[in-house]
Amino acid sequence: MSSSDQGDQKATKRNFQSFESYLKDHKYETSLLPLSQHYNPVVLEKGRMTKLPPALTLNRQRYRHVDHCEWMNTEEIKSFVQYWQYDKEMLRQRCGWLFGYYLSDPNFDGGCRIVVEGIYEPPKQEVFNAASGGVGMNEMLVAMQEVLKGGSGVRVVERVGCSRKILKAFHSVVNHPRAVHQAGYSRPGEVRAVALNHSQLDSGPGFRRTVYFLFLASVVATQAWASLASSGKPSSGIPGGEGMVDPALAKIDVVMAKLGLERVGCIMTSLPRDYEMSSGELLASARLQKLLERHEHYTGYPVSKFVTAIVKPNEEKQGQPETMVWMASDQAEGMLQDGLFDVKRTAETPTRVQLREPFNQEMMPPVLASGSEVTEFDPDWLLVKVNDGVPLKKRSMFRFSHFPRENRTRQQTPDDIKQYMRQIPAGTPSWARYADFHLLVYITLLLDEDTAGAIAGCISREEEIDKAMDELLTNMSA
Repeated sequence: MSSSDQGDQKATKRNFQSFESYLKDHKYETSLLPLSQHYNPVVLEKGRMTKLPPALTLNRQRYRHVDHCEWMNTEEIKSFVQYWQYDKEMLRQRCGWLFGYYLSDPNFDGGCRIVVEGIYEPPKQEVFNAASGGVGMNEMLVAMQEVLKGGSGVRVVERVGCSRKILKAFHSVVNHPRAVHQAGYSRPGEVRAVALNHSQLDSGPGFRRTVYFLFLASVVATQAWASLASSGKPSSGIPGGEGMVDPALAKIDVVMAKLGLERVGCIMTSLPRDYEMSSGELLASARLQKLLERHEHYTGYPVSKFVTAIVKPNEEKQGQPETMVWMASDQAEGMLQDGLFDVKRTAETPTRVQLREPFNQEMMPPVLASGSEVTEFDPDWLLVKVNDGVPLKKRSMFRFSHFPRENRTRQQTPDDIKQYMRQIPAGTPSWARYADFHLLVYITLLLDEDTAGAIAGCISREEEIDKAMDELLTNMSA
């Protein structure tokens, strides 16, 4: 693995300011920043004057919310890459969640640094776009687009596990009493069908301005994914919804929080290609950033510090894997939120971001690139490069990293704990013996988050593990 701050895309060659430095230069004015603007489509109504939507000019972002990604636990990234490179022979995509924490970065004025301590690899690995959609978001958007084009009595099926929060979100966003013509539940965990009868919907601006793509692009799919991700509901049966939504995730979040860790990003592998991030991956990153927008800025401006790392072979280095870290720009988040993208066509054209066509009597805001109106554009417009590298000296909170990884070819067993402990040097404090990211993950899955959380708390405070618990885990294989 090579740490990479180089690339042949324009995004890799640009110099970025830290967000704090950029704000300082602009006297902390945020009203002109992308997420303070709205570019909602408008509906043209006969006999009524309508304010036309403002034009949107594509601009390459000059600042970034994260300036550096540091792979503190180097064994984590090495193991992830080597398993993909040698065991999977780079033929099957791998993805995972990055767990770490945030620090100020002294190398940048007001800079922010991510420190990665662990990589959790979920059980379903095949698709990256499902990791961000979680409920077949692309399919649902396409279906909803067909409904709003004028189809009468069209049924749209959302397979979202269970959650009445989603229906509540639907009502609150649509804000129209007849928007949901029929909503049925069989029991928690079953399929919920929402039928929209377009012919019975009020055609006035109250409905249309609200439903047009604030609903489609962000809220319902976002709420559904967030509900599943936070509640840990199983994702089985969700079309295109495998990936990173799994029952263990919420439990692992709780345990890692005891160590001051949170999900700071995701990582995926890729085959060789002549572009850094596909248009579909860009939209997926923008969705994840919006979903995991946990950092409140003192200006009130919404800030996401979630990154996407991509590992791919470097053909100039004999195919050796290298990693690059990216973020979607604020403008990408805003355009996704306002529903300007054609999700289906964008997924089919990896090097072009596609804008959707307007519906009947709808006017889309014109999008300008280099002074000309466009209907598609290069993803590079909306990419932000994040520096990454390994520290000169490892100071990981995890003393060890030889416990078997979860969800790989070989299944973990209780005997792995015994074998793991045999490799720990004599005289090691009990808390240090359990300081392995994947051991904590396994204890979480084997027992529960309370037990694993108690052990994580001891590691954080460097306190001895309860002797009874220590003996139970050590002798569990017997």
